[in-house]
Amino acid sequence: MVLATLIATQEDELICDLAETYHILNYRELPVKLLGTLVAGLPEHSRTKLKLNNVSMSQSDIMLISILDRLNILVWQKTKDGQKGKNKPKLILDEILKPSKKEDIEIFTDGDSFDRRRKELIGGISDGK
Repeated sequence: MVLATLIATQEDELICDLAETYHILNYRELPVKLLGTLVAGLPEHSRTKLKLNNVSMSQSDIMLISILDRLNILVWQKTKDGQKGKNKPKLILDEILKPSKKEDIEIFTDGDSFDRRRKELIGGISDGK
């Protein structure tokens, strides 16, 4: 049942992961039990496992970004601003993991509306075309 749901909801990710990890280009030729075993054996950072676990990046990526954030804080603490507690650097991990706002996303139904919005954002500056 889980495998059927997985195929129904994220078949593209599954196809990519099976091709990348096992060099399987047509998973439909495999027996279901073997396919389930292969999916279970996909690495933690695979698209399928990330989506199944509802995370955007692997634990190792999160740890590396956390290390970078801590290093940035240590370096900042050695500066004049850091000693005064001013201009603390933003944590990269917080920026990456914060949910996107729906108002940040715009959907265009045609090229003309996209072009109008683009001109609004760049102040009517033309790229020479």
